Amino acid sequence: MNNKLRLNSLQVQLSLIIFVTVSILFGIHSFYVYVQTKKELDHQIKTEITRNLDSISGSIAAFMEAYSPNEYQTIIAELIQKQDILAIVVHDYKMQKILGESDYKVGYIKEQNRIKELNFQNIKQMKLLASSYYKESLVISNKQGQEIGKITFYISDDALKAEIEEIIFDNIRLALLISSIMIVTLLFSIHYFIVNRLTNIINVINTRDDYGLPLQEIESQGSIEIRYIIDTINNMIGTIKGSRLELQENYKLLQDERDRFQLAIEATNDGIWDWNLKTNEVFFSERWKSMLGYHGDEIGNHVDEWKKRVHSEDLEKVIKDVQAHLNGETELYENEHRVQHKDGHWVWILDRGKALFDSNGEAYRMLGFHTDMTQRHMFIETLKAEQQRYKNLLELSSDGIHLLDTNGKLYEYSNSFLKMLGYTKEEAKNLNVKDWDVSIPKEKILPTIHELMVRPNSFETVHRRKDGSTFIANVNAKGIIIDGQKYLYASVRDVTKEKEHQLEIRNKLQKVIDSQSSIVIVTDAVKLRFVNRRFLEFFGYKYLENYLQKHRCISEKFIEQEKFFDLGKIHEGEKNWIESLLNLSGRQRIVAMRNNEGILHAFNVSINKFEKDEYIVGFTDITDTMTENLELAQQASIDTLTNAYNRAYFNNNIEYILKRHKNENMYTGIIMFDIDKFKDVNDTYGHDVGDYVLKTLIQIVQRYTRNPDKIIRWGGEEFIIVCATQDKTTLGKIAEYLRSMIESYKFDYVDNITCSFGCALHEQSQDILKTIKEADVKLYQAKEEGRNKVVC
Repeated sequence: MNNKLRLNSLQVQLSLIIFVTVSILFGIHSFYVYVQTKKELDHQIKTEITRNLDSISGSIAAFMEAYSPNEYQTIIAELIQKQDILAIVVHDYKMQKILGESDYKVGYIKEQNRIKELNFQNIKQMKLLASSYYKESLVISNKQGQEIGKITFYISDDALKAEIEEIIFDNIRLALLISSIMIVTLLFSIHYFIVNRLTNIINVINTRDDYGLPLQEIESQGSIEIRYIIDTINNMIGTIKGSRLELQENYKLLQDERDRFQLAIEATNDGIWDWNLKTNEVFFSERWKSMLGYHGDEIGNHVDEWKKRVHSEDLEKVIKDVQAHLNGETELYENEHRVQHKDGHWVWILDRGKALFDSNGEAYRMLGFHTDMTQRHMFIETLKAEQQRYKNLLELSSDGIHLLDTNGKLYEYSNSFLKMLGYTKEEAKNLNVKDWDVSIPKEKILPTIHELMVRPNSFETVHRRKDGSTFIANVNAKGIIIDGQKYLYASVRDVTKEKEHQLEIRNKLQKVIDSQSSIVIVTDAVKLRFVNRRFLEFFGYKYLENYLQKHRCISEKFIEQEKFFDLGKIHEGEKNWIESLLNLSGRQRIVAMRNNEGILHAFNVSINKFEKDEYIVGFTDITDTMTENLELAQQASIDTLTNAYNRAYFNNNIEYILKRHKNENMYTGIIMFDIDKFKDVNDTYGHDVGDYVLKTLIQIVQRYTRNPDKIIRWGGEEFIIVCATQDKTTLGKIAEYLRSMIESYKFDYVDNITCSFGCALHEQSQDILKTIKEADVKLYQAKEEGRNKVVC
């Protein structure tokens, strides 16, 4: 047996050596292919980038010359969408110079297959750029050869990874094939050249005499190594035979110790005791004492130390069994009784021993041992309690509880289970799960049982009664082990009426919901469970299943607009879009979706708890009302003369603007400005010219500010700009740039117009009106210092 184990070990080791060697060789080959593939892909990437750079550099240069960053931003966003490009960043030296910034750059990035504008303060986006596989930059020059900007392409390594994975899988398959061939060849060679030779050696060795030694020497044949093994074995056999006579002589010397060793072999186990029957002195081992909680000299060496600790109910039987053995009536003494522990509780002890008799047949010495059986007794009591509990469970449970063996045969069952199926106890002896389960195909019954034994599960199926009728069964099943045998424990409940009731409720709900003019759905916020007819009509689907082939939930249809709720407005800590909507007031629960014709509709959302984690969500179409309100809100928020926002807009939207700037990790900057000596313009040229100057001024400011910046007419010729900024220095540069643009503009009717500017940086803990007051103070400081100035 050992030789076979060693042989198997040799085969395994040699097989592993072959496998590892082939794996290393193919690993080297894979690395070489990887290097070549990487070179080819690198060349393709660089060629593609160069072509893209050449194709768009001219257009971007033209837009840079025209101070039109929005135009080239559109170009690079479309290019990222169409090409396998991670990101594009454009550095605009002309805008940088005009704005007075240290670096003016814009860009877009492909993040989770969505094109997003780069936020250079966003750590996650910057990490994506830093981890890009390849990047290349091109300096952009105007027609005069002057550098006006730079464009940088960032490329991910997705294509390279896909190619490498294919190489690795191909080489693994080839390595496994070659390794298998070589291992089979190796195993055949081992069997032919080694196993056959070793079998002959084993056969010779197994032909033994009465002392277990081979009758003859092994014939030396085979390879040099095999012959060496044979010669070594023959030498060992000769040595053993020579030693046998010496062992026989030594065996006689051991006869005097025979009694001691015999008693030790037959009686030693846990706690040892050695009783001198002449003096009643007993030797108690340390283990014997520790079983009862004692140590050292805490127990004396008289037999009464043991007797007084035996339970009074057991002592009589113990003494009787000891005396019977001493009288020669039993071969061994054995008794199970209780002995009191030092702390007062009772320890169950299995006490066994054997006496030594003199030539007159009188016992003079008895030696034995104690085995602690307390845990066994506790286990037996626990087992009895569990058996009774199990029996009560079977008898009292209303569910159909039963056990199946690995072949699906009914092993144990409750009365309620037989009653559920309509069988008698006599008929149950031959029942198999295939007799009552009609939902699971018969060929899949046994695989299902084995799967449930490993992975417990709850499921619904259909059971058939003895009379042929069926019912819907909810089954909870798990594997258990009884006496070393595997069984499937199952609890069955008839849920037919419950299912019929649910179906009835669903049908009624369907009729009620389909009669609604609003869209109504049932969802857990992740997947749609139920929709009404209006939903299908709105999105142009015949069945819900058709919609679920492309989408999971209605929230995917929410349009991203400032006035409406969308998935991007879910706050940190909110689990899903339903929780986010519930945290809003009823008037704020408004979403926008397009129908199957692409027409945008606005909906007010109502949410009600349905069952467990599901909700009934209603979408009431308020498109007409919403459109009128938006138009009225737009009219109420715009200054009719200048087309700038008014104070009403500021009051209604400032909190949203401040929150957006905070989410972008930006400060809110306030720039207040007015026209220097505007009263002279009205007095000299009239109010019509004054109105023209105000309208033209706002047009200039709108042209040279960013889209998110809000220009608000604060009063008369006084305006404020609410904008996002990194710091006060940047805010001052923006104001200075606007001041210079206004100063250089040639107005009709008047020679030129200048403006004074005051700037303030808003602190989050501060009232925004206080920040505006600070900007107002800086504005008047600019007036006092000579007008046409910026003070921050």
